[in-house]
Amino acid sequence: MKFRLFCTLRDLVRHGPLLVVLLLTVALSARAAEVTGLYEAAVTVTSRDDQRQRQQGFSVAMREMLVKLTGRNDTITNPVIERALSSPQSYVETYAYNSVVPEDPFAQPGQGPQIQLQVSFFETGVQQLLN
Repeated sequence: MKFRLFCTLRDLVRHGPLLVVLLLTVALSARAAEVTGLYEAAVTVTSRDDQRQRQQGFSVAMREMLVKLTGRNDTITNPVIERALSSPQSYVETYAYNSVVPEDPFAQPGQGPQIQLQVSFFETGVQQLLN
């Protein structure tokens, strides 16, 4: 059996459709996965009405989001980032409060739901901060 590096026109006509299907299958399965929620974080707070508690929640959520986004804990020690963390509200796009029932099997009976602050940050603002 002899190996041929080049194929003839007859080979392409005969096996061409199979080759096209194979190439399309590989191309379609090689799509990148979309990552969502990179600019979001949720933190537990004790009140929906306390503005100071909300600002602290924004700061904690922003820290979590920056570490998640960069993959580096030392990101938040950068002086520019530290200043931004002291006034995070300018980076907040939206926020909402959710009531979350704890799933802890060791939670005290009758313990009420926790309040979770869900924060979404402006992607462009965060990218400018990191650059």
